[in-house]
Amino acid sequence: MKITFIYAYENEEWSTPMALAKEFESRGWEVDFVSIGSNTTGQYSDEQLQLWIQQDLECDIALFMDWGRFDSKWLDKNLKSDTFWVQESGDDPQNFERNYPKSDRFHLTLSPDFESTTEYRKRNKDAYWWTHFADTRVQLPMDIET
Repeated sequence: MKITFIYAYENEEWSTPMALAKEFESRGWEVDFVSIGSNTTGQYSDEQLQLWIQQDLECDIALFMDWGRFDSKWLDKNLKSDTFWVQESGDDPQNFERNYPKSDRFHLTLSPDFESTTEYRKRNKDAYWWTHFADTRVQLPMDIET
């Protein structure tokens, strides 16, 4: 299985997407990254996303992770119909009105906010409440079995 993470990837040592990618890798998944720019500089671009779509690279799941500021016509499940598209609507509820319009272009929306998840569902979107986490192997290491 292959999962492609679409986010502002900057070769970081730790981030929520990177922690998830490492978890998928530890379970035998192939992991790829498509960068949409830089959260540090605030400069975003859809060039790598467009190239990824046009190259028609094999992918089982595309996981778009953003705090609501980025959008592109290339974020669209119809452009890569053999892939299951997931939107992580980061920064809900603050950015719900930015994230919601994108939800039509994904099969599934994951929200860190319960009330936003309820609102997505009221508007007939397939949405789940997905709480964020701290990777205890990197952030606040713990001496307990997990």
